[in-house]
Amino acid sequence: MSGSLKKGIGALIAIMIASAALAAVSATRASAADCLRMTVSAEGATVMWNKLDEGKASAISAWEAEALKRAGAAYASWSRAQSTNVSCNLVTKGTSRCKAVGTPCK
Repeated sequence: MSGSLKKGIGALIAIMIASAALAAVSATRASAADCLRMTVSAEGATVMWNKLDEGKASAISAWEAEALKRAGAAYASWSRAQSTNVSCNLVTKGTSRCKAVGTPCK
């Protein structure tokens, strides 16, 4: 391989690496810019202790309704939210209530 060909290939590789790094930074900035600087939390319905899946679904639905009210339709999707958590606690003997918490994102 000639010296000028090696330099050309080296320059091309450097450009490809720089482009990939720039794309990764841009993607990170775009995803961070699409989230609001707020946390939404909402509790679902009280359910029997053996129906926690229903309780979690209820909490997520309540979260989406609260996010819609506070942040608008573009931010009301649990599947796009960041830093999400659903926790369930005992309310009375045999019943639980779940709470969904997350940051709304587009």
